[in-house]
Amino acid sequence: MSASEPQIPLDVEQAPAWAWSTALLLGAAVLALVCATATAVSWQVDRAELEEHRALFLAGSVAAVAERADDATAQRFVEALAAARPDVGEAFVIAQGDRDRFGIGRNQRYSASLARGDRGAALDALAVADPAKVPDAARHKRRIDRYARVITGAELPATPGRARPSFELKIDEAEGVAWHSAQVPVRRPGRLDVAGAAVRASVPPSAMPWLLLLILTLGGWGLGSAGLHLGRGALSGGRHRKAIAFCGALAALAAAFAGGGAMHYGAQLAPQLERRVEDARQVHVAAAALGLDADAIVASADVDFTGAPGPLLGGGGPLDEARFEGATARLLEVRYALGRGLLALVALGALLALIGGHRFLVRASVACRRNPFAYLYVAPSMVGMVVLVFIPFLTGVGLSVFAYDAPRYYFAGLDNFAEILLGSESGDVTFLWTLFATILWTATNVVLHTTIGLGLALILKAPTLRFKKIYRVLLIVPWAIPNYITALIWKGMFNKEFGAVNRFIEAAQGLMGMEPSGVDWLGGSFATAFTANLVTNTWLGFPFMMVISLGALQSIPDALYEAADVDGATGWQKFRHITLPLLKPALFPAIILGSIWTFNMFNIIYLVSGGGPDNSTEILITDAYRAFAELNRYGLAAAYSVIIFVILLVYTLMTNRITRATEGTFE
Repeated sequence: MSASEPQIPLDVEQAPAWAWSTALLLGAAVLALVCATATAVSWQVDRAELEEHRALFLAGSVAAVAERADDATAQRFVEALAAARPDVGEAFVIAQGDRDRFGIGRNQRYSASLARGDRGAALDALAVADPAKVPDAARHKRRIDRYARVITGAELPATPGRARPSFELKIDEAEGVAWHSAQVPVRRPGRLDVAGAAVRASVPPSAMPWLLLLILTLGGWGLGSAGLHLGRGALSGGRHRKAIAFCGALAALAAAFAGGGAMHYGAQLAPQLERRVEDARQVHVAAAALGLDADAIVASADVDFTGAPGPLLGGGGPLDEARFEGATARLLEVRYALGRGLLALVALGALLALIGGHRFLVRASVACRRNPFAYLYVAPSMVGMVVLVFIPFLTGVGLSVFAYDAPRYYFAGLDNFAEILLGSESGDVTFLWTLFATILWTATNVVLHTTIGLGLALILKAPTLRFKKIYRVLLIVPWAIPNYITALIWKGMFNKEFGAVNRFIEAAQGLMGMEPSGVDWLGGSFATAFTANLVTNTWLGFPFMMVISLGALQSIPDALYEAADVDGATGWQKFRHITLPLLKPALFPAIILGSIWTFNMFNIIYLVSGGGPDNSTEILITDAYRAFAELNRYGLAAAYSVIIFVILLVYTLMTNRITRATEGTFE
């Protein structure tokens, strides 16, 4: 840097005009990217959801007809519907069969179907048939599977946020088309049947409806809060004319980008909503032609994904042409308001972040011009942090408020957190017990790690000890071996019948004249299983504390101990007043880090005790894994992760404040 270059001003008002212009361009680019992403995602998600809802509506209309009429009438309705809507790929009604002695349903039959060969045929016979004789055997097998799922869901109590219908996206690679299909229960006197329909898809369904928008909203609000905190007071006083003009320009750009995105969103949404209204009109016409109560059938089919009444037609009274003509506008008003609201939240969050951080933008513009290569070198690591840390973290936070019901995610609010705190579906114990076991596990491990590690470090520092290098290498071996290998070795050693631990105990009992009896370490009780886990993790963890303590001990000047000897200090007094205070800058951060590692030590619990007996040794991280892997409750597992993050964040802030772990020895 040359001496003639201006220094970065302390007051951003003194920054040159090009710095403010660069900051404004950066802010405009961020706003445009955020609003464009939010608009594109909301449109694609809504488009897929609307097509899926079409399948749900048509399946619901077939079910409504099957509930009110005989099989012949349902068959005529299915044929009329397919003739009126060419993009309907399948429509059928599956009649419930009998049950075998194990309570499993058998011999379900088609009471109505577009394929004439299906009518009256038993699905299980078709599903196991020779594909050469029955080319669509796989189709019947899928329908049987979804039939069982719908019947099971209909017989269980409804859960908020979970849908009873069964959805599927089938991709026909030969024809290059995809089909959205839905199956819903048909409630007939004394039995439960299933109706289904499929429509041609123009876009695959989104895995997480509105999730990315939620992530952008949370991220925007978080950045906004942080930015406002950093830039508080920046706009106070009349001398900040540049800052006021800068923020006003950003606000105008945010309004323009959000408004343009909303207009594009509405223009693209209207034709899709017209397709839904046309479906309702054709269902009404077909039902009326068969002498059925067409208004009641359309009303029964107009439900959302959770079974609640949908907003398709709205209001009351008979369904006439005027009601159908106004249905598109009503639907657009409901869906458009939701999309605009979320888009406005995203834009507001990004705007707050940019306004609060405008000082940073201006200073960064000057700094980048002065030291471009320095920021260029840092850029890859920052990109890696964003991709590998911030985006997954925000994704987990967003996913925690959704409930998964394949292949869809439904917004569940705080239901996942309430389920965790009030009762655990993934185990036989409550959240409070799991939290207690986690805290006990963390505290005992950290105490043993620190005590053993510090004790060994003091021994290795003794000047009279010979072969120090050999001891150091040997004591680091447990830490160097991968922990999952060590966990499996210790699990074998704790085996009740063949483990080395029980063999040693039985040999000792024999020497003392007692009857040999082994201990069921892994399945006996909470105490024995917890002890097995504790011994394994202590073996793995003490070398880390030993290395940290030994390095810190070697940095303590010997002159301090010599002066203490002159004053007549005892060994305990030297340890208390010299060693421990000077170990603080290295030992306390290591204890905090070790606590976080132990709190999330999944491998030992999972591989040694498996959480047993009766899930009593589960910790929060293993409970989250079981919710994910065994229950397929992805939102519940994400909620566990958020709770773990909050607990560890509070613990870290408290311990830093109490111990001043980040401060130096003499601060």
